[in-house]
Amino acid sequence: MPATYGRTQYARAGTGTIARSQRPGSVTSCPPACSKTRRLNDSTPWTPLARPLSQARLTLISTGGLFIEGHDPLGTSGPTQEEAVPRIQEFLRSDPVLVTIPKNTPQHRLRVRHPGYDIRGAQRDHNVVFPIDRLNALEAEGIIGHLAEEAYSFVGATSQLRLLKEYAPRWARGIKDQGVDAALLVAA
Repeated sequence: MPATYGRTQYARAGTGTIARSQRPGSVTSCPPACSKTRRLNDSTPWTPLARPLSQARLTLISTGGLFIEGHDPLGTSGPTQEEAVPRIQEFLRSDPVLVTIPKNTPQHRLRVRHPGYDIRGAQRDHNVVFPIDRLNALEAEGIIGHLAEEAYSFVGATSQLRLLKEYAPRWARGIKDQGVDAALLVAA
C-alpha cells in the first residue's frame, strides 16, 4: 500500500523505493545499480501524520551541535570548536546531550560546536543546520499548523548504537508527551 507525504506518494517495489509525484506520469526510482549498494531500513516503522501538516504541531531536531550562548551542554569549560575537532573520537564514544532551544531565540545567541563538520556555514546562518527561521515563516503562512515552542539540537557525532537504542526513544517519548505530532530531523 503506498504512503503519501506532502505531494509525493511512496511505494516499495522489489528492492527499491519508488517515489511518485501527484503529477501524472512523474515517477522516480532507485536505479538497479543503487539497489545493489543500498539497503532499505525495513525495521523503521512508517507512521503517517494523524492530521494534515497545516493542522499539526511540529518541532525541529538538529544534529548540528547548536546551543544557546551561556548554556553550553558540556559545561562552562566546554571545548572550543578548535579543541573539539581533534577530540572527535571522544564525542563518538560519549553519550549525546539533547539541548532545548526556544523557537524565538535570536540568532546572535546561538552557538555551534561539532567535531564532525565544517561549522563555518552554520556560524554565518544557523538555518543551514537549524532552519528554525524557515519553520517560523511556514507557521506564519499556515503551512505548518503550529511550531512547538521548543526546538532541539545535539551533536550527531556520538555513539550511534546508544542513540538508536536508548536516547532517541526516550527523547521521542518526551517530545510526543508535549503534544508534538511530528519532528523535522535535520542532519548536519
